[in-house]
Amino acid sequence: TNQFNNQLIYVLVTNTTTGCSSIAEVTLFVNITSANSAVLNACDSLNEDGFTVFNLMDANDQLLNGLSTDVQVDGYYESYNNAILDVNAIVPNYTNDLPYNQTVYARLEQNLGCYAIAEIELVVNELPQLLPDEEVFYCLNTFPETIRLDGGIINDIPNNYYYQWSNGETTMSIDINQPGIYDVVVTKPDGCSNERRITVSASSTATVENVVLEATGNEYIVTVQTSGEGVYQYALDSNLGPFQDSNQFLNVSVGRHTVFIRDIKNNCGITSEDIYAFGYPRFFTPNGDSTNDIWQLKGIAPGNGDLLKVDIYNRYGKLLKTLNSSNDFWDGTFNGTPLPNADYWFIASLETGENLTGHFTLKR
Repeated sequence: TNQFNNQLIYVLVTNTTTGCSSIAEVTLFVNITSANSAVLNACDSLNEDGFTVFNLMDANDQLLNGLSTDVQVDGYYESYNNAILDVNAIVPNYTNDLPYNQTVYARLEQNLGCYAIAEIELVVNELPQLLPDEEVFYCLNTFPETIRLDGGIINDIPNNYYYQWSNGETTMSIDINQPGIYDVVVTKPDGCSNERRITVSASSTATVENVVLEATGNEYIVTVQTSGEGVYQYALDSNLGPFQDSNQFLNVSVGRHTVFIRDIKNNCGITSEDIYAFGYPRFFTPNGDSTNDIWQLKGIAPGNGDLLKVDIYNRYGKLLKTLNSSNDFWDGTFNGTPLPNADYWFIASLETGENLTGHFTLKR
């Protein structure tokens, strides 16, 4: 390696046959022609790691600006020495191997000789910093109310950017009232863009489809069947809970109760349903021994609260007795005549328009 430009060195040349030798002078001259430098800017990849692909040929206009037309770019190199020695050239479509900022070199030639070595600075511009993709929920029961989706800019002022939403809007945020996928492209003034996806999923309050009552002695098992887009918990007789994940309640006493169902997927609200865990004897024995001599509902009485009346029928659908507030039991007779052993049916009519039905056996 020379120590300075135009350095003179001496070479001893020896004839290995005759042993004769001679000394020659060699001048080491390095072409230090000045050259233009170039700067290439490119947007970071969506990986946001500071690496991206540059087309080094895009620097040629900057490198050759103002030079003679016979000066040409011969190749590109990762180091100055490689450019001087014209070895290990890199391809024009080059991915930087140092994040965000790196200098590579171009070899310029004139008349097949080295003209200059020029620097090309590679600058990777950062993308807009956005919140990560996310899932949010919309309560269907609140339609047409809206929720707001934001472009998600962090560490900067949102109005410094341009926005393009998948629904066509171009504002920093959008108000929506429909589930779906909403993509936004956020662009910096330098043209670098980043993307964000917001998935809006549905939730809702529960709809009670059915309530199943199963008698277990003097108590009931209550199963609440619901539909809806939410995830639900259930409580009995208090909207403050305790709530449970199971839709089934055990050991429910006879009488009127209220089931509360809350959505825990997105806190869309609480719905309620009144139920009637009414009891009645499955059989009675009107034989005058004062044991099981009458039949009547338990936990709900005609004319008291929601129950209007109870109609009792035989197997042929003939109305035998109507229970009301003034007469809330049946002694097993029709117009004073004892009726025979058989199964009988009842319909309990509620103020809500609902009917509670069942059947029982008369034994003598």
